[in-house]
Amino acid sequence: MLKILSVNSPDEKKTHFLANQSLEDLWIVSHIEAKKWIHEQFLLSSESIPTQSVLRASEFWQWLFSINCPEQRVISESLIYAFIEEWFAQENVETQLNDIEMFFNFFTQSAPLLYLDPQQLFEDWLKMEPQRRERLWPWWEKAKKFRDVLDDKKWVGRPWLLNKLLQKNELYLGDHQTIYFDLGWDLQHEEVDLILRLSKTKDVVVFQPQLVGEKESSAVYQRLTQAGKCEEASVTEKKPAALSFLHEPSVLLEVKSCVVKIRELLMKGVRLHDIAVVSPALEDYWPLLRTHFFVEGIPLNKRVVLRVISLPSVQLGLARLHLLQEDFQQSHLSAVVYMQEAEQRKVSYADFKKNYSYVYDTAPLRRAFDLPPAISAQHVFTLAEFVELIAVQWPPEEHEILEEITDRLVKDLNLHDEMTFVVWLKYLELVISQFELSVQAEVAQGVQFLSLNAADWNQFTHMFVLGCEQNLLVKTQRTPLKMEDLFAIERDLGFSLSQTESHKAELDLSWILQRDLKNIYLSHAETNFQGDPQLAAHLWLQKRNTNSDEQTGEYNDPSTTRWDQLMNQPLASLVADRGASAEEQNLIEQKMAREAETIPFAPVLIEKKPRLSASQLQKFDHCAFQFFAEKILRLQVTPEYDLDIDPMYSGQILHGVLEKLLLDYPGLTASPQDVEAIYDRIVAEMAQKNPLQEFWGHEKRRHLQMIMNFIELEKDYRRTHPGVKVAGTEVVVKGFISTDENILSRTNENGFPFLGKIDRLDVDERGHYAILDYKTSQGSLKTFGSWLDNSQFQMSLYAWAIEAGLGEGIPAEEVSSAEYIFLKEKKRGAGFIVDEENSGFIGLEKPGKLLSVDKKQEHLEQLQIKIHAMLNKIEKGEFAPVPKELKICETCDWSQLCRAPHLR
Repeated sequence: MLKILSVNSPDEKKTHFLANQSLEDLWIVSHIEAKKWIHEQFLLSSESIPTQSVLRASEFWQWLFSINCPEQRVISESLIYAFIEEWFAQENVETQLNDIEMFFNFFTQSAPLLYLDPQQLFEDWLKMEPQRRERLWPWWEKAKKFRDVLDDKKWVGRPWLLNKLLQKNELYLGDHQTIYFDLGWDLQHEEVDLILRLSKTKDVVVFQPQLVGEKESSAVYQRLTQAGKCEEASVTEKKPAALSFLHEPSVLLEVKSCVVKIRELLMKGVRLHDIAVVSPALEDYWPLLRTHFFVEGIPLNKRVVLRVISLPSVQLGLARLHLLQEDFQQSHLSAVVYMQEAEQRKVSYADFKKNYSYVYDTAPLRRAFDLPPAISAQHVFTLAEFVELIAVQWPPEEHEILEEITDRLVKDLNLHDEMTFVVWLKYLELVISQFELSVQAEVAQGVQFLSLNAADWNQFTHMFVLGCEQNLLVKTQRTPLKMEDLFAIERDLGFSLSQTESHKAELDLSWILQRDLKNIYLSHAETNFQGDPQLAAHLWLQKRNTNSDEQTGEYNDPSTTRWDQLMNQPLASLVADRGASAEEQNLIEQKMAREAETIPFAPVLIEKKPRLSASQLQKFDHCAFQFFAEKILRLQVTPEYDLDIDPMYSGQILHGVLEKLLLDYPGLTASPQDVEAIYDRIVAEMAQKNPLQEFWGHEKRRHLQMIMNFIELEKDYRRTHPGVKVAGTEVVVKGFISTDENILSRTNENGFPFLGKIDRLDVDERGHYAILDYKTSQGSLKTFGSWLDNSQFQMSLYAWAIEAGLGEGIPAEEVSSAEYIFLKEKKRGAGFIVDEENSGFIGLEKPGKLLSVDKKQEHLEQLQIKIHAMLNKIEKGEFAPVPKELKICETCDWSQLCRAPHLR
């Protein structure tokens, strides 16, 4: 016999249970919290209770399934997802259907049609409307094929076992006297079908939640009420809870407001365990809540857990397994190389990052890193063989985690079940991703933290609901079936499928609002954790508008938590509270003052003067911290080898070719074939250092075009400047740079070592020099008049160094010109030419702007002042993070380490 017991609040269920509890009955509930509460009540009156006195719905249905379908194996969603991915690959599923989540959702929604009788009816129904058939038929065909594959393996996914169970004509239903179902809004249509079958031979009582103001029950409960006897539970009078509505601009303020109000309740004498924090997104709120409650010193009734997959040792074990594949990713190799013992590493981190950031062929890497032979992705393993393989690769110190993982695998499959290696690996990752370790136990009498559907049975008097947002209370799953499809199926075929849009969380919240409580706080934040705007839930707006005594629309006053008080507490008081020594107090005060920018950064003691170059001084002028990171801390960012050539390697190739061209063909008589031969030789020499140079062939044509541009430009220049010759290429300048009057000199014990290399040095008939620097294009390079303002004084320093006699093999002589050669634009420019009589660097027609001797001298004097100031700061160790322009930080490799105020 079936009896439907209509209840108006969660508290009425408790009253009914306490009046009718019997160890001969079976209670089926939807949540572990309900199971715990009923168990506790049984234990108050009995020293022991039967195993099957209270079961979660999933446990009950799986128990029935295991008894009635012993030949079938129930598999978890993790295994389903892994198996679907492999099946898609084998079936070469079209791109538009290759969405595992959508396929899983479609299969789950369609399971009543796939596993029961109306398949032909559904297919005929699809054919009635061409557009619907075109949209859904491919998914339906794939779903039928996948069902047949599962049937062949005698597998059934846990979400679909109810449909498989309904295929049985006769079911063994157990020996319980009465079966109580309290499934709330989790009740499914398939469960209704099974409950109706149960009620033919058993006494079945179903609790139907009745919402205030709702005249009609949901469609799933209507089916029960039409078939069974309906009764009202004993109604207990209760005083409506005082509703308060919290309206905050952000999630942070929402959490702070909750924490402050809970503290106020505790100050009024409310017990900790009489307060509950409830949310549809509790795990998202938890890190923020935990931090603030910890600072407040308020105990919490919620375990602190750690995801096992975040442990380095577990990541190492997974990486080792991934390396057994024929193809693997760079991240897997990196994990194995740098998570193992240091003495086992074969390559430095910098070299590894440069050479192996991208993996295109794994065969040579197996030899280089002594990796085990690859296992074919299609190699078939039994579960026993795969577990043995895991044990070999798993870190020994994590044997307990391995045992737990193995236990989870065995619960899903038999030791003789077979799958391909790639499916096992994917399945293992999904299992581990859901595995959590408890790192801190809950405090039994602390503030409770509950999900919406767990708040039915727990005892408390004050409830805070965080996250009353529409997108959290109403969920839409990704599936090809639209809501209009589901309505049409129900109308035309009489089958009710699970809906695409779920209002379950909203119904759960409406239901717990009917509890007999003293205070309920409904909280809404206008922006989410990412700062994006979000809408208040319809339920929140409806409840707020019907409570006319409440203020609406305004934000709550900013609340001050203990965290805020600590942040604003005088430093001396804060340090004293922490029991710090005088030395520690002084250090804390300095750090706090530095963070507040009331004192400058402390200088850095440099034991040995670093060797400087013109480019490094330019970097210092751009940002002292960038210079400090790379020159003093010796941090490096090495370009990575890739199929696309890096600008650094591109520049090395072009410079090498141009140098070789001028040495081998000083008259620039090289043919295109000669140029190509030089290019190939230079690239071949780089091959010893660069394992990917063979992939850079697509750059060759562009490079050769720029080299031919150079030859043409150089020939034109020599026709107009016949007296100019090449004095040297890749000319090394070496000496010392200091704050003395002679800023650059060959020997100076008080100076900084100085080293540089000039791309090319030309000389005219008077012996004066011209400095030339090759650039692919002009880009952001400024003209001479803006050099100092834009930290572009490399050419000026080189000119000074040559005149000071620092050029190796180059006599000291005046530098009359410094220019860039832009290969792509096929031009010279952005430099200076001194306007001197008989200068060989002035063409037949004078350039638009020439530099007088006095102007050059003035420029060098200004440069000296600038260099002196920088050298003084370096000597004193002053490397304040103050960039010349903020846009520098956008591309800086060290911005995450920097303490510049705008980056904190």
